[in-house]
Amino acid sequence: MEIKLINFSSACSFDNDQDFTSQLSHKNAPPEFFKFKKYSADGLYVWSLGVLLYTLLFNKPPFKSPYEIVNTPLCIPSTKKISLDVKLFLKWVLRKDESDRITLNEMTCHPWITKKWI
Repeated sequence: MEIKLINFSSACSFDNDQDFTSQLSHKNAPPEFFKFKKYSADGLYVWSLGVLLYTLLFNKPPFKSPYEIVNTPLCIPSTKKISLDVKLFLKWVLRKDESDRITLNEMTCHPWITKKWI
């Protein structure tokens, strides 16, 4: 079985070499949108996937406001038992600095995605 998820609030085709300034939902906007009022396609999609994964795992969003998105460190609740691989993946996907965040291409090779650690 294969599951595909899409975030319709930002679903469109982007050129990765371009920065965008159009308005985004505060729920899915990456930190660079609030800091610099611009974002890249890769940064937006990776961040949105991280927010979606976090919300699916913990039944709540990782951040409640634009201020938290920019300034508050990611907190992974200890109440749920999740693997170290998922915790590390979430921390990489939801890094505040886009240049340190995993890219979509890197995601396709990540062991948690490819299941190569099994």
